[in-house]
Amino acid sequence: MSIPSCFRRRSPPLGDTAARPSRVDLATVESLARVLAGQRRLEDSIGSAAVVPAVRAQLRAIEGMVADARGAVRRDLLDVAAQWAQFAGWLHTNVGRYADGLKWLGRTLEWATEIDDRQLVGRSCHGRGTSPSGAATSGR
Repeated sequence: MSIPSCFRRRSPPLGDTAARPSRVDLATVESLARVLAGQRRLEDSIGSAAVVPAVRAQLRAIEGMVADARGAVRRDLLDVAAQWAQFAGWLHTNVGRYADGLKWLGRTLEWATEIDDRQLVGRSCHGRGTSPSGAATSGR
């Protein structure tokens, strides 16, 4: 029995890319962006606590991809990765896990700085400064 062409994969599955980050390509980055959009919609429906485990797992894979990404795709990957990290920072802060929230907002700042995304840098700094833990550590 053959698989109809409409169901055949056109690019490697994300699991293959996570296992071999050097395989990151634009299709992978676009898939990560679509999954992030879906996670954001899901969080709106079921709440932050329910999506935290999946987002953390996805970010573990993304961190590996970022560490190994080179060339033209690195900037696109960092853009999406920084958005994932910002979402994770917000989720963790929303469920009261402030230290984890600050960690992910710090990663957002790192990745956004590398690609010179000043808007995302500003949002991550704002998030860090307004977090209850951020306020405590910033001398307020």
